[in-house]
Amino acid sequence: MINLKQVRRAIRCFIKSYLPKYQVTLIVDDRENLSIHLNHLRPKLGEKLNQQNANFNKWISSHYTGTTQHYIYGESKKLLALGLSRYDLDKVIDLKDPEKKAGKNWADIALAAHLFDELLSVRVTQVLLISADGDFSSIPVLLRQHGISSILLSPVENAKVLQHAFCKELSMAPFLLELDNDLIIQKNKNDADIKDVVIFILLKYFDDYQRINLAEVGKILIRYLNTNNGNWFGYGSLKNLCNALGPDYMVEGNYLVKIGNNNKLKVA
Repeated sequence: MINLKQVRRAIRCFIKSYLPKYQVTLIVDDRENLSIHLNHLRPKLGEKLNQQNANFNKWISSHYTGTTQHYIYGESKKLLALGLSRYDLDKVIDLKDPEKKAGKNWADIALAAHLFDELLSVRVTQVLLISADGDFSSIPVLLRQHGISSILLSPVENAKVLQHAFCKELSMAPFLLELDNDLIIQKNKNDADIKDVVIFILLKYFDDYQRINLAEVGKILIRYLNTNNGNWFGYGSLKNLCNALGPDYMVEGNYLVKIGNNNKLKVA
């Protein structure tokens, strides 16, 4: 009697060896779990990854010969809140538990079930699992039974169970480093924008001695920012705010004093 599993293994082996351009790499992306974990590593890192989803796909595809099929798993509403675009949501395999009882285990089971439905294609020669979850160590064992290689892509350093179970591991560090640098650049740009706003607000309030009382600074900012929370602008926070604006202005006693002739407001 013909064993279909053995036939598929033999065909996959032939494709790997002689027709590598025709092989398919399934990308199993546990994105909801991954995004939450990345946000714990650095605020907004998970959202940044989701916003750069197209570049993430290209980066992954560049490591493999043949075709890649990328499946994103997670609850659509949560992924939308985590920064994934509505366009990319069309590609999501929604793992929302209809009973709302089984929780995360239900999502893991649903992900694995969908994965093995896709393995009916003999062109699938390897599976790349993207996850920060250590609960998928059984998947590589099942894949080997089908003659399929398993690759792990995970930011979790302590996922040693997964690392030992999978055939290979692809480091996520280079792509995360790019995202991290983008976040730093964006933060610096936002800080610069905040400085420009404060500069614009305060410049016209300096007296003939080119100074302004810090208490007055607080009142002006509260009025412009439409907030009654005076705790935002106590002496300490105002001094720190002024000192962050640059070298052309400085705090002397209770005053912010202009020490340069530039049109931009800066403080030493």
